[in-house]
Amino acid sequence: MKMRKWRVTAWSIIATLALFTSTLITSCQSPDAGTGARDSLTSGSGEGTGKIAGVVIDSEVSLPEGTAAQKYPCVTIKILKAVATGGFSQACESCPKIPSYDAGEIVVEVISGNDGLWEVELPAGKFFIRAFLGEKIYSGDILVEVIKGKTVKLDIKLIHGV
Repeated sequence: MKMRKWRVTAWSIIATLALFTSTLITSCQSPDAGTGARDSLTSGSGEGTGKIAGVVIDSEVSLPEGTAAQKYPCVTIKILKAVATGGFSQACESCPKIPSYDAGEIVVEVISGNDGLWEVELPAGKFFIRAFLGEKIYSGDILVEVIKGKTVKLDIKLIHGV
């Protein structure tokens, strides 16, 4: 009799975990999951805003030989305001000076949706993009400029590693 109760309890726990996992996966992969929290940024296509959109994929550099890049749903993408440092970098003496930026405060976080697709509407300006999937899969900082009325295509390439 005790063994039978244990089986019922174990199956109940397994069923509950399966339901929780499928709900989590479904919510992450919903069609709106990659669109970001637009209400917190702008209402619709506001004046002075632009978009960044793309897909989250593997970086070819970190892939084992003979494997193909895949697309990633459920990746956390953090968009941070780029803050000018007042300094410049220069690749060579005759090259133009490029303004330096530091990452400022997080403006918004979005989650990539089905097939790794993501999109966010932001005010015009410069931003850093960072993406994370767990602790060992990430992107480096990507500096991007949002231009009023335009959509910038930005595919985020994940690095598997340290």
